Amino acid sequence: MRGAYVIYGGEFGETIAPTRHDAKVSFTIDGGAAAAVFSRLGKDLKHACLSEPGERVRARGDLACRMSSKRAYTCTYGVDLKTGKSIPGGDC
Repeated sequence: MRGAYVIYGGEFGETIAPTRHDAKVSFTIDGGAAAAVFSRLGKDLKHACLSEPGERVRARGDLACRMSSKRAYTCTYGVDLKTGKSIPGGDC
């Protein structure tokens, strides 16, 4: 399993430096862990934001997972650090 995170302020895709009043974290996992989650999220989304032909996307709430046309898996999830509530972990 590989993973990464970014802490930011503002909105994902148009981020600013985090502050005491505006800080969020986005987590990304890849590999086998992402594949396991993807396989349990149910059906593919029909109207998903796809970046390549053959890509598949599944999501539940703010958790989103993608399988590329080359069968590489990635999942994203976010948390608003001020409220503790989940938010999307990516911009699409």
